[in-house]
Amino acid sequence: SVHESLLCIWLDNYISTVPEAFGRISLEYTFFDNQEQCMTFVEESSDKTIFLITSGKFGQDIVPKIHGLKQLNTIFVYCGNIETNKTWSAEFEKIHNIYDDLHPLAKDMTKRIAQYYRQLGDNFEQNGDEADLAIDCYMYAQQMLADVDVDAELLLNDLENRINNLTRTTNQNQISITQKSAEVKILLSGAGRERHAELENIRSNKEDITVVWLDKTLTRSNAYIYRDLINKINDTTHCYSDYQECLDAIKKLHERIFLILSGSYAEQYLSVFNSLDQIDSIFIYCMQREKYLALRDEHAKLVEVYDTEKDLIVGVHHRTELRTYANFYFLDIRSQQLTRQTALFLWNQLLPLVLKEQTSVGETKHKKLLEICRDYYRDNKRQLALIDEFEQNYCALKSIVWYSKSSFVHKLVNKALRTHDHEKLNAFGYYINDLRQLLLESCKHLKQAKLKVYRGLTMSMNEIEKLKLNIGNIISFNGFLSTSRSRDVALVYSGRSANKEYLNSVLFEIECILVNQSVVVADIADASEYPEEKEVLFDMGTVFEIQMMDYDKKTKLWIFHLCMTKNQSTKMVRTFEIVQDYIDLAKKQFNEDNIRLLFAKLMCYLGEYSKIEEYFKQILNTLPEKQTDIIHLLVRVAEIQQKNGKFDQALEGYKNILDKQLCHPDIGLTYSKIGSIYLVKNDYQNALISLAKGLEIQAKCLPSYHPNLNQTLAQLTQIQHKMAADEVADQLLKKFETMKETYSIYIYTDSPDIVVDHKPWSKQKYSKVKLMCNTLDHLFFKLKHDLAQYYQDIGEKYIESKNYSQAKLYYNISTKYYSQLKEYTEITIKDLSVRATQ
Repeated sequence: SVHESLLCIWLDNYISTVPEAFGRISLEYTFFDNQEQCMTFVEESSDKTIFLITSGKFGQDIVPKIHGLKQLNTIFVYCGNIETNKTWSAEFEKIHNIYDDLHPLAKDMTKRIAQYYRQLGDNFEQNGDEADLAIDCYMYAQQMLADVDVDAELLLNDLENRINNLTRTTNQNQISITQKSAEVKILLSGAGRERHAELENIRSNKEDITVVWLDKTLTRSNAYIYRDLINKINDTTHCYSDYQECLDAIKKLHERIFLILSGSYAEQYLSVFNSLDQIDSIFIYCMQREKYLALRDEHAKLVEVYDTEKDLIVGVHHRTELRTYANFYFLDIRSQQLTRQTALFLWNQLLPLVLKEQTSVGETKHKKLLEICRDYYRDNKRQLALIDEFEQNYCALKSIVWYSKSSFVHKLVNKALRTHDHEKLNAFGYYINDLRQLLLESCKHLKQAKLKVYRGLTMSMNEIEKLKLNIGNIISFNGFLSTSRSRDVALVYSGRSANKEYLNSVLFEIECILVNQSVVVADIADASEYPEEKEVLFDMGTVFEIQMMDYDKKTKLWIFHLCMTKNQSTKMVRTFEIVQDYIDLAKKQFNEDNIRLLFAKLMCYLGEYSKIEEYFKQILNTLPEKQTDIIHLLVRVAEIQQKNGKFDQALEGYKNILDKQLCHPDIGLTYSKIGSIYLVKNDYQNALISLAKGLEIQAKCLPSYHPNLNQTLAQLTQIQHKMAADEVADQLLKKFETMKETYSIYIYTDSPDIVVDHKPWSKQKYSKVKLMCNTLDHLFFKLKHDLAQYYQDIGEKYIESKNYSQAKLYYNISTKYYSQLKEYTEITIKDLSVRATQ
């Protein structure tokens, strides 16, 4: 029997029979009131899967000894005082929770074992010829949940689906599909969106939202139990059981984050998470919903508190739909300056041209795309199946169909466009070009001369203020812009009925006059999985004028009117000419006519150094060997690596450039750049050699007033001063080191690039050197600390000689220094506390 592999063990002095709360569960328990006997039994049961309930007293002793055993699946601690057992239990990931009430213990354990049987059933199902055993496991798990009345509707539904999948006939399959299609239509129409319980039918998010889940029970050993639940919440979900690890990971993410917190973590850290810019929305998932409801009024980003899996998933998916929005860029036509805002706008306009130029279609590109997607979705069976389908069936004529699907294509393309991820943009380049070309062809079939569409969003007040400030200016959306002919559909995505105070409902009303194909836009409803949405898709980089703004006080809806005409009687506005004027301005300012290099210089201007390195690598691979810009690009890559602190990579890059430059006049500049890296690394000897070579070549090729020549001279002078200063310091240190009167030596320099290991007068060489620093605060703090310790040591010596009056004198001096350190420390702590709460 499949049930023989499961063992339930209860270790407690006071419990020897199954309590009433567990009375209806058809499981057999082995009871122990002796720790050693229990441990022996567990160790000898290596062929079983064990679920252990232990008292707090026994648990503290036995858990550290058996926690690493493979057969031990989950531990539950049942005790009289939860608080006294929190500290030790937090160290062990197999401990599910601590209880002082049998009823929640019974429910959690039942649910856990039911999930184990579901996993066991999955294993049998995958074997192919053991369907009966799989059904047995699924039905047993169902019965367990029903016996204890566990609120696990999602798990029950999932088990029911698995049983049906193994037993249903072909006709039943067809009926099920038909029913689900009808339910999707209801969901997308907006009716019953929040109360709909069929999680399979909720449309996956289309944007790059990452879900982070923090809960002590989400440990590596039990991750499989939550896998299906996690995949249904979001395609990209990161789970953590440790607060600090979770916080560190969030700070490194550059995406919009939805955070799911357990109740206990919410009590401790909700304020911290609420203050992080990366976090868009927060959800609490716990069994005591009422306890945390009041927190919604205190924390703007807290959306809701959920106590069932079904409500959690419905809530996260609904919130995802509301927060799906396109980034946008503005062009201030009243200014003739190249601002950061203008640079972002122009970058977005040049991107389609760059992708078109650098993209080549071929088997290698296709494989690279599939490789990236499979790696990204390696744990997601649904998306991996779609990737397989894409590999087998994709062609250019299906590009719109694939974009309209809730699949990896839509999500990764939009994410790459938003984050300027050039590796993914390059991989998806051929697909993006296919989609743009098909949109252009489809645009020709639009019969009407005038088009009115809508886009609903949720926005912060800061975002709305930016839009208001740019009324009369030009706006361009990042990537492809999805809209609807239906105002009602767009209003659903504006989230009017589900706003928090910090979010607002926004509707874009867009009017286009389709003259001479001035705009590329296509009706893709027929190709969409959701034709009821009446989707209309605009090409990348489409530009509009923000004409006016309205606010509906009754519905609290902000309405922005976008158009491509100044008014209904005029022809197409000079929008495209204006954009071209600004591109010409950028070309002039950056002294660059090559579009791909101009694109790169805009990225430099925007400070996107880490991304531009990847971009240069991509375009270097697409340039022909005879391309005259090849050296220039290689230099740029090395310069970016140098700016990013990747000195070894930059050094290698510059040396490779020397081999290609040969007699090129810029070889002198390359030697100077190599010298500057050695200078930063405090390798003065090699820096001197490289800079001297650079100066020799530059002196022959450049006029005496040239800035590159002057910079090389300045760096050479700097090295000579440093080397001379080090020599003098070394002579002084030798003298002070040997003097009997010298107790300690402290070295202070105002040079920020001091590197102790490379100084000839390091602490390794001179034993009396106690500190080397480049800030006065650090120096004074160390001096006061050492003086306090010094006078305390003298006082101790007087105590040993029983000269108490002298000891008191030196102790008083020591106390004064320690008091100064205390004041400094208290001020520092107070300052850090203030900064931490900002």
